[in-house]
Amino acid sequence: RERNPGCALVQPVYHSISYHPAIGAPVVCSVADDDPTGKLIIFRQPDDKMEYIVACDASRGEVEDDWQVIQVLCRDSLEQVAVYRGHDDPDELAFVLGGLGLFYNRALVVVEDAKEGGRVLTILRREIKYPFLYRHRDMTAATVRPSASIGWQTDQKSKPEMFSAIAAALRDDMLYVYDWVTYQELRTVEYRSGIRSAKIGAPHGMHDDHAMALGMALVVATDETLHLQGRSANV
Repeated sequence: RERNPGCALVQPVYHSISYHPAIGAPVVCSVADDDPTGKLIIFRQPDDKMEYIVACDASRGEVEDDWQVIQVLCRDSLEQVAVYRGHDDPDELAFVLGGLGLFYNRALVVVEDAKEGGRVLTILRREIKYPFLYRHRDMTAATVRPSASIGWQTDQKSKPEMFSAIAAALRDDMLYVYDWVTYQELRTVEYRSGIRSAKIGAPHGMHDDHAMALGMALVVATDETLHLQGRSANV
């Protein structure tokens, strides 16, 4: 599998992950590169001194759909430390998110509240009871506070801002991207003129799932009003 040549010093290791609250800790095992269970690519193992953001762009889980992508970003270094890509049922995806959140130091989990993301969030809350879920924040308000709405909300304003944040972080050498697929998606993101408004995303027939999940993780990670130390369910 090809990697970003600019990140040759960071060796990806493919893993399988399984988790159920009744078992306790998630089971993360390294596998061969061509093992179909190796949907999780780890670039950096969790560091007990670091905080992490786990962000997910969900889909229906069918092969013909967009990929379900989870990006794990270190909040302290803004390094991409892990990527998960698959076509899972919402139930399976929720358990992967819960497992990754625990594996990366009880990370804050960010899921887009759209399409199948709502189902994933429901499972995380009610079945898994994962306590550290991102709540929507209105960054335009005078005082930024978490709302009662759990999940990330993508709209015509937040999506361009998200990609602008990625561009600025890469330009300033603040964001470190190690995954080749993510790197390629970021290179192909484009602005498209529409009848009513301009849109940003992947060219026709291509995907931007990795870029979207990374953008969510980055915006949350760089939100200075968000305090994760001594985490509460209202972060």
